[in-house]
Amino acid sequence: MGSENTKKFFPLVNSGVDEVTIGRFQQAIKGKDLIPISTLSDAVNSLQSDLGLSTQLARLYVNQLSQYKPMHLVKLKKTDAIAQGYDLKGFENIHSSEKLLLVEK
Repeated sequence: MGSENTKKFFPLVNSGVDEVTIGRFQQAIKGKDLIPISTLSDAVNSLQSDLGLSTQLARLYVNQLSQYKPMHLVKLKKTDAIAQGYDLKGFENIHSSEKLLLVEK
């Protein structure tokens, strides 16, 4: 198809989280143990603004970071995080169905 046509029809084909972004998240998770890193929507918004990404691509980055095993990131609803014993100080006022980005227990 050629690279231009491929990019047009499959814009995310070459997209992926890079080492700099992985490094940022590794810094963010240090010492977080049972404390949420952020809400999922805040993480997506942060990637959007910091890296100039679309919403779709920022969500893809968060998903890739969650699947990157050395990162140990997990996305949980607030209710599930409470049930697993996470300390939600600072996140008490979010909706119960809001997802949080956490370091996996």
